[in-house]
Amino acid sequence: MKHSEKHYLKLDILAHIGMGISLGMGAEYFGVLATRYGASAFMLAIIGSAPFLANLFAPLWSKQSKQWGAKSLLIFSFFASALVILFMINETDPLIFSLFVLLFFLLYGISDPIYVVLAEDTYSQKTTDYLGKTEGIFSLSHALGSGIIGRLIDLFGNWIAFILAIAGNLLAGFSFLFFPNEKSSLNNDQDVRDSSPFRLFKENKDIRYLVLTFMIPGIGMLLMIPALPIIEVRLAHLSNTQIGILFGLNGIVWFLFSILWGKLADRFNIIFTIFQLSFLSLGAMALFYTYTQNFWGLLLGNIFCGIGGSAIAVGWRVQAIRFKQYETEDIAGLHLFTCGVRGLIVPFIGAFIIHQFGVNANMLIALGFLFSGFILFFQLRKKNIILNEKF
Repeated sequence: MKHSEKHYLKLDILAHIGMGISLGMGAEYFGVLATRYGASAFMLAIIGSAPFLANLFAPLWSKQSKQWGAKSLLIFSFFASALVILFMINETDPLIFSLFVLLFFLLYGISDPIYVVLAEDTYSQKTTDYLGKTEGIFSLSHALGSGIIGRLIDLFGNWIAFILAIAGNLLAGFSFLFFPNEKSSLNNDQDVRDSSPFRLFKENKDIRYLVLTFMIPGIGMLLMIPALPIIEVRLAHLSNTQIGILFGLNGIVWFLFSILWGKLADRFNIIFTIFQLSFLSLGAMALFYTYTQNFWGLLLGNIFCGIGGSAIAVGWRVQAIRFKQYETEDIAGLHLFTCGVRGLIVPFIGAFIIHQFGVNANMLIALGFLFSGFILFFQLRKKNIILNEKF
């Protein structure tokens, strides 16, 4: 039985609610919980780099989606990562907990390059608009989940976060079960090999220029990862409830601006400005985390984080679909792989800087990289290059 695109959009919204619950009530607090368990800056770097290690495998999953199907991989991603969360419930050793986080993101990260493929195959007419809506719904669910889970942890204990995160994963997995199978897939091994995302980097100089340029602000963002929970927990002395409020407000702002960016992305000539605004917003976040280190200052920092992060989240998906010269899954695979390369290294550099020079020095260095990216981006605007990358 053939259903309308609006029918699948409803299922997609339900799935993104589950994804928001899983990450907002679970993964968002992994760093906070590990810090309370006694994790060092380097253990927090492991947690911070975990999503990016998963991104290193994005080209592999992009390739396998052509053979196994995007829908099957997507469902496997959510069910398998839910199983990992189950094993994390009673683990309090910070090192083992950090390794479980690593495994969780390796499995959950399968969904990142694959969802875009399924969305493109399912929505033929309003893909950009629908991507903005589903990202907005995800961020709202994430915001509400992360906003209340801190209070629930204070009331009932850490276990409640893991149970709700498992429920969110299962909701997402079951929702995608009812999606249609992809319209087409490649069965010939030669075709799959020839369409590898690494070919994009090799043969297209504009893409190479983009990757290298985005490395600069990308380093800045990733340097901050091990510093944020240290500032929130050890310097600002925030409770789980207060941290939940920070996360919740971040997500609400992310939701509102995701809708805005999704609509503005239809006007291709302003995508350059959107990305530059994201660098400035994340730089403002770094300033508030460096010089306030109290609840209200960090609250303002999270507002700017929501503005900048949502622009990037919507932007790269839209551009992966719009770059018609290459397959969507190849663009997504290359994008996530390059994020993974720097994400696997830079958080550990941030941890080293924190260990040697302190948290504030780390944040100011990150700010310098973010602002440098804003300046360098003017050159990209002059070249009128199509954007497919993020940090």
